[in-house]
Amino acid sequence: MNPSHTCILRRRLLSILRQRPSFRRTKTTTPSIPSIRTRSTPKPAEIVFEPYPPDVKARLEALVPPSASSYRNYLAQSTIPQATQDDDAMPDSATNTQITMKHLIAAGLHLGHSVSSWHSNMLPYIYGSRHGIHIINLEHTAAQLRRAMVVAREVAAEGGKILFVGTRKAIHKITYDAATLCSAFYVLHWIGGCITNRERVLRRSSGFDPDKVIQLAPVPGMEDADDGADDAGVVVGSASKKPPKVPVPDLIICLDYPNTFWAVHEANLAHVPVIAICDTDCDPTRVQYPIAANDDALTSVEFIAGVLARAASEGVAQRAKRLRKVFAASASSRNMSNRYTDGASSGGRRSDANRS
Repeated sequence: MNPSHTCILRRRLLSILRQRPSFRRTKTTTPSIPSIRTRSTPKPAEIVFEPYPPDVKARLEALVPPSASSYRNYLAQSTIPQATQDDDAMPDSATNTQITMKHLIAAGLHLGHSVSSWHSNMLPYIYGSRHGIHIINLEHTAAQLRRAMVVAREVAAEGGKILFVGTRKAIHKITYDAATLCSAFYVLHWIGGCITNRERVLRRSSGFDPDKVIQLAPVPGMEDADDGADDAGVVVGSASKKPPKVPVPDLIICLDYPNTFWAVHEANLAHVPVIAICDTDCDPTRVQYPIAANDDALTSVEFIAGVLARAASEGVAQRAKRLRKVFAASASSRNMSNRYTDGASSGGRRSDANRS
């Protein structure tokens, strides 16, 4: 055999040995033989991924019954500006048992997020889905709203500080009006550390001037035991670099929970109870008093904010009435004591005159 032919055959054999089946590189199992499709086998239906429908507004309006389509009539009394109460208006928040499903549906509280974006912890509060949108069970919403009203009323009646938090630009006016109605505080832009690191945040804020802070003289009998060590080097009645003490709120009401996550986190660290509107894409386990409702529609947020603000205003009125009674009783007792002392002094003077 020609040596050249031998070299050629050797190279061909080596090249054949180096070659490997392609499926061994990608798969560790033997490839399966595809099934033979006959004419009798039906062809499976193809999955068509439709984009988000453009007529979202029309489909959402279709979910609301025709009798409750005019939600403005039902929100006339529940909205923050005071209005006259008629037959179709929201009843006064004093009788919270009168909040029915009709009012909640009219405000759009039952509309959740799309079925593609939802949180597993909201499953107990979901009634079902329609047109790709989750429907919230309003039986849970009504119970949670009534419980939140009781909490807001009791905190305000005991003189607690309520803080409304609404950082979304569309609900700034709703947040301001709700806080104004019940004489509470409000925050439109949350700064990290407003609760857990409030003194340093106030010191670094642009409006804080340490030269204008004056430490007032302590009131007798009202000093705190913890304040003695902090105020040891502070001269009473003089300017100090120490910022004033910022109180912690007793209750926080979040009107846009997804955008105020850090506010809820700081409230949990400081053991401050939180009332928040939780949609189907939120985690209700971080909130002490969740309200399963729609947090995107302004009508829903306005409805809940108005109801909670009116409940808090009732608590403020109850506290003012109780304080007036206490002040009246103390004033009457003081007048009686003054009359007794005046009568005793005049009787002593008369006895001295008779002796003389």
